[in-house]
Amino acid sequence: MAQYQISAITMLTPFLFFIFLNAAACLCLSIGWDGLPLIHTGLIWLCIVLVTMQSTDRFYAADFEDGTLDLWLITGLFAKSLRIKLLSYWLFHMIGLLCCIPALQVFYNSSFSYTHYGMFGVGTLLFLCIGAIHSALLLGFKQTSVNTTVCSILTLPTLLPALILCTSSCTDFSALLCLMGYSIFLSFVFAPFTRIIYKTCNTR
Repeated sequence: MAQYQISAITMLTPFLFFIFLNAAACLCLSIGWDGLPLIHTGLIWLCIVLVTMQSTDRFYAADFEDGTLDLWLITGLFAKSLRIKLLSYWLFHMIGLLCCIPALQVFYNSSFSYTHYGMFGVGTLLFLCIGAIHSALLLGFKQTSVNTTVCSILTLPTLLPALILCTSSCTDFSALLCLMGYSIFLSFVFAPFTRIIYKTCNTR
């Protein structure tokens, strides 16, 4: 029962943080009700980035501490297990963000097309993948506020082009093509990079 409660809290945290960020943005910006539709897409993407950075700093921590990563490495299922973990994490942690996006239409006095919903889904998965890659850099290090800050700083330069492409892809076809190429590239380097980092941690 305790594990279930902890899991529920963990699942609700990104959702509540996302709602809080968007509500704060709507209330604090002094551009007026009519000005929100002009910047609503960028604000939502920025909130998604902040939620992703907050939720992925310990993406591998539990698996590293209990030896799950060792088991995946020994059984030869490292890459497959990592991808399953990424998709499961996205399903249980980020899908709540997508479910509350229709409510944001009231916040921002705007409406979203099916293209926006599709891009939000792809973007959350892409940001989560980037955060997981950089979280691998902290494997083997003691979890401190300094290490978490270092991970966030390293993640920002990689998230920036993805944020720009996601924001522009709904209206710019060339940005959509670049985003597809960027996503394909990350899908290939995600598992090998994590495997290399983990082996490096084990040999220190």
